[in-house]
Amino acid sequence: MKIRLTILVLAFATIGFAQKKELKNIKKAILSQDYDKAAEIFNTIDPASVEQKYKADYELASGVITLEDPFDIKVSEDETFKAIESFRTAKKLNYDGDVPLDNLILNAKQRLVDIANKSVKEENFNQGYDIMTSLYDKFPQDTIWLYQAASLAQASGDLDGSLAHLEELINMGYTGQNVQYFAYSIETGDRVNWTQSAIQAGVKSGVLKNPGIEVSESKVSDITKSIAMIYAQKGDREKALNAIQQAKESNPNDKSLMINEASIYLDLGMMDKYRTSFDNLLNSNIDEVGVFVNLGIKASESKKYDDAVKAFSKALALDPDNYSYATAATQTLMDADDQLTEDVNKLIKSGGSNEEIMELKEMRINNIKSVVSYAEKAHQIDPSKKDIINVLVYYYEVLKDKEKVAEFKAKM
Repeated sequence: MKIRLTILVLAFATIGFAQKKELKNIKKAILSQDYDKAAEIFNTIDPASVEQKYKADYELASGVITLEDPFDIKVSEDETFKAIESFRTAKKLNYDGDVPLDNLILNAKQRLVDIANKSVKEENFNQGYDIMTSLYDKFPQDTIWLYQAASLAQASGDLDGSLAHLEELINMGYTGQNVQYFAYSIETGDRVNWTQSAIQAGVKSGVLKNPGIEVSESKVSDITKSIAMIYAQKGDREKALNAIQQAKESNPNDKSLMINEASIYLDLGMMDKYRTSFDNLLNSNIDEVGVFVNLGIKASESKKYDDAVKAFSKALALDPDNYSYATAATQTLMDADDQLTEDVNKLIKSGGSNEEIMELKEMRINNIKSVVSYAEKAHQIDPSKKDIINVLVYYYEVLKDKEKVAEFKAKM
C-alpha cells in the first residue's frame, strides 16, 4: 500500500492547475481511494479553461482517475487504454513533474496483460489477442506484444495469423531476450518489477532495496519450432525445414534451438535427421546440464525412452549428486516398463508367438534392471526419500531378488 500511495502522491505533488481547490479535493479523494468522487470533481473542470502550461498535468490527472488503482484490474480494457493515451499525451506535452510517467504506463500495460491472461484462462483467446495486437500497435518498440499475439493466434487456431506474426519477428531479428529491472519492497519483502528509473527512485526514497537485473532466455528456438510446426500442419515440409536452417544460420550458438531442432525432426517423422541431431547433441562438448535435461524431457514426451535416459544420464554425469536427474532417468525407465508391459499383454491377446512374447519379456527384465540401477543411484544421493525406496522394493520383487527386497523393506 505504501508503494501505491507514493505513486499517487507523486502524481499530484507538483500539479499547478488554476482550479487549486478542485485539485486539492481530487487529490484527497484519490488518496482515500474514492475514485468516483475524484472523477466527479475532475469533471467539473472545463478542459478549455486549462492553460497550455498545465495541460500535461491535466492529462496526467485524467489518466490517474481513469485508471483508478494502478494495481487493480477492475477497470476495463478500453478505460485502461484511455488512461495510457492520457499518460502518453502528458509525455508529448513535455510533462516535467516528479511523477514517473513511464512507470504509470508500465502499470497500465501490466493491467492489460492481467486482463489478457484472465481471458486466456477462460479460453477467450480472441480478447487476449486483441489486447496484444493493440499494445503492439501503440508500442511497436515492445516486440514482446507481437510475440504474445502470435502465440494467442496459434492457440485460437488462426495458423495463418500466427505465422505472419512469427515470420515478422524473425525478419526483424527478434530474440525475445528482455532486461528486467527489479527490487524488493522494504515494507513487505515482495519483489517489484519496474523500469530502471522507477527502481532507482524507489531505492533512493527508501521504499525498495536490493535492486537487480535479469536477462531472459532467447525465444528464437521456440519461434522457429512454431513456424516449422505450422508449415508442417499446412503440409509444407520444405518450408518447415527452411525455417530450421535459417534459424541455425542466424543463431549458430543457440543451444535451445539445437534441442528444438531434434524435436522438430521427431515431430515431422524424419527419424534419420532426428537421430543425427540427437546424437550430435549427446556427443557434443556442451557442459550445460539444462541442455540435456530439456533434451531428455522432449524425448520422453515423444516416448523415445532410450534417448531420454541417455540424455538424463549425460545430465547426471555433469552433476552426479543431483537427485532430480537420477529420478528423472528412473521415471523414464518406469514409463518404458509400462509400455513394455502393455506390449506384452497385447501380443498375448493377439496370439503372438512364444518367441515374440519371450523376447519382449526379456526386454522388460533388462529395462527393470536399468530402473533399479538408477533408483539405487537416487537412493545413494538422498537415502531419506521413501518414494524411491518403494520403487526399489517393487521392482526387486518383480526381479525376485529376495535379498534386495529385504534390504530396502528394512529402510521403509
